Formats: sequence, structure tokens, C-alpha cells
Amino acid sequence: MKKMRRKIYLIQKGFQLKFMGRVMALILLSIFVTGGGVLIMTNYREKIDNAQLFYVTESFGEDPVKITQEDIVYPVLLSAGVGLLIITGITMLFYSHRIAGPVYKIKKNLDEMGQDNIGLDIKLRKWDEFKELAESLNKVKRKMEEETKRKEIFGGKLSLIKERLRHANTGLNQHEIQELIKDIEAA
Repeated sequence: MKKMRRKIYLIQKGFQLKFMGRVMALILLSIFVTGGGVLIMTNYREKIDNAQLFYVTESFGEDPVKITQEDIVYPVLLSAGVGLLIITGITMLFYSHRIAGPVYKIKKNLDEMGQDNIGLDIKLRKWDEFKELAESLNKVKRKMEEETKRKEIFGGKLSLIKERLRHANTGLNQHEIQELIKDIEAA
């Protein structure tokens, strides 16, 4: 079986970008809350305990430079926040693709069904969401196909019965009547 692989990741741009934006906004909010808490604690600790200061020199014999915790914490928080946003954005792009792709396929299939074209079964990839919904729709489609076939058979039998009645003489014999009744009951 050929492996299904999509090359376009923004299938439903509006939905996917809104989904990614909301998740990234939550991540950004948590970064600000966490970062703010860390900075407040860092400033508080620095005021209480001057032992938290670091002294460094670039080369031997130079005067040491005082580095505070803020000098270390700010760049780390900033780079961690930016890195987290980038990773979250990429992850949400792929995850939203697992949602938007099946939604697109299901909608397209339902549109076809609305045009009286039952179409093919919905096949989703291994990691896609909404597999249960797709399987339920496939069951509905199979039932519709069976019902359509049954109606076609019934319509054919009714046409046959009408044709027989048209060509029958004014008086039907018992055998012909029994045959017609059996045909109607079988339909």
C-alpha cells in the first residue's frame, strides 16, 4: 500500500494559524509568568545575599568584573523563551496538520455526498486525528451504497412487474398472479 504523505502543511490556513497562535500565546504567557517570577526571586536574593555575585576576568591579571545574577538570568530566559516559541510553533504546525488534514478530507467527502456522489472511503494516515469519525462516516457511506443498490433492484423488479401487467391479457391466470406476488414480496 502506498504511504500517504502530504507536502502542504497549511491545509486550512485560518484554522491552523489560529490554533498555532492560541497555543503559542499560552506558551508566551507562561514564559512571561515564569520569567517574571525568576527575575523577582533573583533580584530579591541578590539584595539579601551579596554572596550571589560573581567576579570574572577575561585574562589573568586584569581587574575582575562584577557579574550579577541578572546578567546571567536575562540572556538565559530570553534564549529559552525564543527557543521554546520556535519549537512550539513547529510542533503546532505539524500537530495542526494532523487535525486540519482529516477535517479537510471529511468535509470534501461530505460535500461529494451532498452532490449525490457517495465516493470512496475516507482513508487517514497513521497519526491523524478523527479516525473514529472517519470510520463512522465510512459505515454510513456503505449503508447508503447498500440502500441505493437495493432501491435499484427494487425499481428494476417494479419495472418488470409493470411491463408484465401491460402485456397481460385482460384476464390473468393463477400462475401469473402468483409469480407477480412472489416478485413483489421478494422486493
